[in-house]
Amino acid sequence: MSKFTLSQPSATLVMQSGYSLPDADGFSFPVIENKSNTFIERHNVDAWKFIAAMPDKSVDLILTDPLYDDKDIDINELMRVCKGHIIAFCDPMYRYFQPDEIHHWVKPVSTKNTTKRMSSFIEEILVLRQGDTYNHNLPWANYSGVWSDVVESENVHPFQKPLALIERLMRVYSNKGDVVFDPFFGSCVTGRAAKNLSRSFIGCEIDVETFSLSSDLGGKFRGR
Repeated sequence: MSKFTLSQPSATLVMQSGYSLPDADGFSFPVIENKSNTFIERHNVDAWKFIAAMPDKSVDLILTDPLYDDKDIDINELMRVCKGHIIAFCDPMYRYFQPDEIHHWVKPVSTKNTTKRMSSFIEEILVLRQGDTYNHNLPWANYSGVWSDVVESENVHPFQKPLALIERLMRVYSNKGDVVFDPFFGSCVTGRAAKNLSRSFIGCEIDVETFSLSSDLGGKFRGR
């Protein structure tokens, strides 16, 4: 099983039985024995080092919101580890990959980010489809492809996405018991959505302070 070694000790908390734990020196990917036993894993590590250790086709959905100035999104690596769809939020001017579908989130109007160009209040949601999962039994508004959800809880992260929007995407493009992976989880809205919808969650966040925003989720975690 693939490993990578962390430079500092990790803390581990077990949420469910039936999954392999990291040893003292490295990372062991969870062995999924029963999809009815969902789990949460949060890793305060560099996502690309983590992804390099992941087995092929080991997660069912990637749903993420990379930093918009990150030009090094390796879509081939994401496709390698994911057997299902890959969904990423992006600035319409800088797409990370060629998608099969493009949805749109219309954000609340604000005065941010006007120092270099006009504000943009629309984010694209890129969908690279792999596999056949597409749940079409929800109310029609879930399939419009244009949504204007707002963050209803306390906004603890500058790029926080609405929980309702993430849950909508997760309901449509994954099934209960699936493993959802977010390599850049920020305030971990994706993890909260997965927990609410009975999906397993694996996520990475490299920033220590941002990682701490997800501490209430529990589950198994690797800190620095």
